[in-house]
Amino acid sequence: NLGLEKVIANYIANPNIRFMLCCGTEVKGHLAGQTMIALHKGGVKDGRVVGAEGAIPFIENLNDAAIKRFQEQIEVVNIMESEDLAAIKAKMNELKARDPGAFAADAIVVEVKEAGGGAEVAAAGANPQFLEIEKRLDKIEKKIEFVDAEVAQRVGRKIGRDIGILYGLVAGLIVFVMLLFMLQKLMAMV
Repeated sequence: NLGLEKVIANYIANPNIRFMLCCGTEVKGHLAGQTMIALHKGGVKDGRVVGAEGAIPFIENLNDAAIKRFQEQIEVVNIMESEDLAAIKAKMNELKARDPGAFAADAIVVEVKEAGGGAEVAAAGANPQFLEIEKRLDKIEKKIEFVDAEVAQRVGRKIGRDIGILYGLVAGLIVFVMLLFMLQKLMAMV
């Protein structure tokens, strides 16, 4: 099940992925869709996917932390055996509409090794350098938001000061007009 392991490694490498839509005709013998659903539901015991009915339902390259992360981060939506493109598209639109946003933890990078000591296949789409750059960009974004807030606060203070001056001028003008009016009344009485 090297293919399933690669899929899971790619999913947990990207915290923005929150759904897995299982659809289409099941692969006979391996039952990849059923195995993926069973893995999400029951995890792994002694390397074997709990509840999987496929021919070779074993996970060799994913540790318990990676599987637990997969179970927490991803919601598996099962519409297996559905090949109706309109129904699949409708389900995708429904999932997009209820997107919960990025998972609240950092990405996990897992390397999946081929059987027999073959070449390593980096399954994760994000390498450690990319993750470091992403963290730096997040820090920069927070600083930009802070500066924007400071600028908005200063602009607000200036506007408040200007409005205060305007209110003061209007109030002073009203008092001045009232004094002139009262002065004329006093002069007329004398």
